[in-house]
Amino acid sequence: KYPDYKTFFNNEIEYHINQLIGLSNNFLNRELVYERLEGNTSDVARTMASTSYLKSLVGTSPMTRIETGLKETINWASQLTSTGDLERWVSSTL
Repeated sequence: KYPDYKTFFNNEIEYHINQLIGLSNNFLNRELVYERLEGNTSDVARTMASTSYLKSLVGTSPMTRIETGLKETINWASQLTSTGDLERWVSSTL
């Protein structure tokens, strides 16, 4: 059985990875092709994002609905000139 990965955005709403895949499928109007791999020791079952540090620096923290942010990210990735651009961006974040 695969771990039940969960992600929190803005410390309030919990999303399961399957929900994020489902949203992505809807925005793309197709089923994503992906492979589930066994977890490794560096994986975490839950993660939380907090904007409190940003708020302490600039006095505010943005609130973007997950649907909006995910759709904008998909649109941005779709604008890249080649698959290599996206692969280089992903590699740079690891």
